[in-house]
Amino acid sequence: MRSTHLSPPGKATRFTSAAVLLLAALFGLVSLNHIWSMLHNDLSWSNRILMWAISPDFLLADAALIEQTTRNYTRGFVGIGTHTLLAGIALMLCSVQFVPSLRRRSPKLHRVLGLLAAITTTVSMLGAIVYLWRTPAADVISGEFFVAGLWVLALSTLSVLGMAMRSIYQRQMRAHMAWMGLLMACLMTAPLLRVGYVLIGHLTGWRLAPVNAGMSAVVMSMSVLLVSWWLQRVGRHDIGLMQAHPGFASPALKLMVGGALLTVLHEGLLAPLGFDALSAWRPHAQALPWVAALWALALAALLPRIPGELAAVMKGEPIQVSTLWLAALSGLGAACVAWQLPSHTPNEAVRTFVFGQMALLALGTALAGWVWRERGLAMQRWRVLSLYLWLTPAGWVPMGLMAAITGWPFDGIWATALGLSTGSFAWNGYAAAFGLRLAGMPALANTPAPAQGQRS
Repeated sequence: MRSTHLSPPGKATRFTSAAVLLLAALFGLVSLNHIWSMLHNDLSWSNRILMWAISPDFLLADAALIEQTTRNYTRGFVGIGTHTLLAGIALMLCSVQFVPSLRRRSPKLHRVLGLLAAITTTVSMLGAIVYLWRTPAADVISGEFFVAGLWVLALSTLSVLGMAMRSIYQRQMRAHMAWMGLLMACLMTAPLLRVGYVLIGHLTGWRLAPVNAGMSAVVMSMSVLLVSWWLQRVGRHDIGLMQAHPGFASPALKLMVGGALLTVLHEGLLAPLGFDALSAWRPHAQALPWVAALWALALAALLPRIPGELAAVMKGEPIQVSTLWLAALSGLGAACVAWQLPSHTPNEAVRTFVFGQMALLALGTALAGWVWRERGLAMQRWRVLSLYLWLTPAGWVPMGLMAAITGWPFDGIWATALGLSTGSFAWNGYAAAFGLRLAGMPALANTPAPAQGQRS
């Protein structure tokens, strides 16, 4: 094989990376004021910024929502206060950790700041768990999914932090950087959520509760994509990356494909026509509109191709053009669904945002696949991530069954299933693309990736 050395990140990449890290650090700084505002019954800096950037009505139009939030924070003051204060500090510390020149020039400072970030992150997430434990799901302003999402985020953050600490203890530097990337993705959901508030608030005129619920359903996958960009464009120039792997073993992957295929055909074809296996729990008005047929048929044709495409991508091959056309058609179908879905309540907003994001990701990955057709390893990680994102409906039924034990209404259970699946398959794709092992994946070696200039 022939290897060529890539130049360091260009000016545009360095500028974009610095801007994102600065946004994260500034949000962490602004978050420190939250506990002061709760003690003095005043608006926090972050809320004042949102009112200025969108409108006062975005936050203040619903008096009942404000009263309920105030009661929640008063009851869970210790937990939420600890969480917001230390999460802000953790986000600032982690932002500094993603400056490669600091690690190279002062490794001792890098280790000290990393230890402080680990401590503040741990205590912050424990504070979030205390708050969630003391706050009934019915009292949370953005519906059942938001409660489930916060629980999963807190526990996942602690889990990822543990894996990052374990990898550095074992001196697996590449694995440590990849795990820290996933930790940063968890922490970055908070500032990215607010960016979404501003964009969606301006575009739609919706109020806080539905926007918060909808953005919460898609923000983890957005954050994972952002961190993936950083690793691919910045991190690999620092200490390199581990080799991508297919993720799940072939039998498990085929089982997921089969589950996703049945789910897509049921939700997009049968249920809209009245043949709904969930009709005992779901009113027909909550089924997808008939235009979901385009999304369902295209995705049903695409899904059986995923195992073969994944095997080819691992050999350095691009995704087939015919598969990209199916992805684009499914994206157009998902966009039609999102356009017709109501978004008056938080749970309705979750469905709209999930299908809207499916449309953007399917169309975006298809377009990228058409533009970058070269063989080799340069685009391999993005292709692996794309294939896993297309597999997201495989999680709807398992996540829905887990949510069903709560006794929540059906729309809350289904919103939870859609939202958690979106983040889960973004995680799975990230782990496969960057050489990590999540639960259910076969054991892996800490194998460094070949230089991206190599050609198979």
